[in-house]
Amino acid sequence: MANVVTVGRDGIVTVVPDGATDFDMAAEVGDFKGFPNGIRLRSIWFIGSAGTDILKVRTRTDDGVFMVPELGDDETFSVAYPFKKFFPYIKAADCTFDTAVNSLITFYLA
Repeated sequence: MANVVTVGRDGIVTVVPDGATDFDMAAEVGDFKGFPNGIRLRSIWFIGSAGTDILKVRTRTDDGVFMVPELGDDETFSVAYPFKKFFPYIKAADCTFDTAVNSLITFYLA
């Protein structure tokens, strides 16, 4: 299985993780064309499948620095001034999902 990515017209990108595949916001995956020039991020909202789920988001690569604090179930990270370009990368091995397909990661773009 692969991550399921949906891009809305209103600047919302949702990701349903499979728990094993990394997600690179800049890469093209299936119908998702990616954002190779980065995104202007307003916030990230993580809804886990259990209270112990953890989301960690790196920048650019699987060994990039963590760009946001660790997010637990139903937590949000907001950017005060969404003028900087971000290149989110989610390394599956960094995260814990009780049941990955029941989790939802939402990126709100500026």
